Amino acid sequence: MTVSTKLLATIEAKVRASIDAQLRAFTSTYMVAYQTAVADTPRAAGVQITSRADLNAAMTAALTEAQTTVEAHVRAGWLAASALALHDDAGTYTTDVRALTETAFLKSVLDDIGKAFAVAALVIVAMVRDSHDRSTDIVPASARLALIRQAVDGAVRRLTVSTNAATSVAVHRGYTDMQLAMHAAFGETYLGWRKRWVTTSAEPCPACIALDGTTVGVDESFDVDATADPTFTPPRVYQDLLGPPRHPNCKCRIIIEPSLASVQLRTRVAAKTPGGYRWLSAQEIRRMPAHRFTALLMFLETTVARIQNLLKKIRNGE
Repeated sequence: MTVSTKLLATIEAKVRASIDAQLRAFTSTYMVAYQTAVADTPRAAGVQITSRADLNAAMTAALTEAQTTVEAHVRAGWLAASALALHDDAGTYTTDVRALTETAFLKSVLDDIGKAFAVAALVIVAMVRDSHDRSTDIVPASARLALIRQAVDGAVRRLTVSTNAATSVAVHRGYTDMQLAMHAAFGETYLGWRKRWVTTSAEPCPACIALDGTTVGVDESFDVDATADPTFTPPRVYQDLLGPPRHPNCKCRIIIEPSLASVQLRTRVAAKTPGGYRWLSAQEIRRMPAHRFTALLMFLETTVARIQNLLKKIRNGE
């Protein structure tokens, strides 16, 4: 696992922990409001309890606060991942992380979080109403409250699944979004650029295995139907596949590199041009702009990767 992957996992874990704490706080707030409603009308049916304006107002306020906080944490996770990508390429690009704007991908994630909270409000009311009616014959108040708490916890767990998925894709996509943004702002135009999919997980899924090593244009999407196992149905792609994650908890990355074909073409053209390519002195290399030097290194890394893949195919008799 790369250092960046470990740091992204740490960012994701911190965001999830903060969100979990916020949702637990919502549950506690709702239970206090429920107990107050039951104390006022102890013989009311479930539909009467869940229809009370004060209980619904308390639930709406608590859910709104939770949603605002969750969205802020997810946005912060995306921003932290973006800053990490910026730091990793600090020798190549320079920009101000404070100037970053939300991408369409992040906005779609936040929209989905809003939809998940809207659904949660309906689920909580339905589950509390049904549990309240089932507990009418239970004499100990503590047992009745425990049953209602179980119902609320069940609804919140569903919401947690949605927010955790949103957290995962937002954090890991934040890294990819910054890579693409930096290339768009600073990428050399004299080379044709590609992006290569790289798996970093010890046990990648069949979809990620199939994508590993494949390349597409910088602005193109990867194959959403790719799979290394015909019996495996690739998970639904979250919005688009311009880059990782392929699915929640995906640990894949992309490497943006110059197209091998474009470099070869440039080499052939330069060979026919007076004053074309020649060996560079150490002094010339030191004076070379950092982004151009990094581009040359990336080209060499790409070449080595292609050679390694070719050798692998030869060994496997392909």
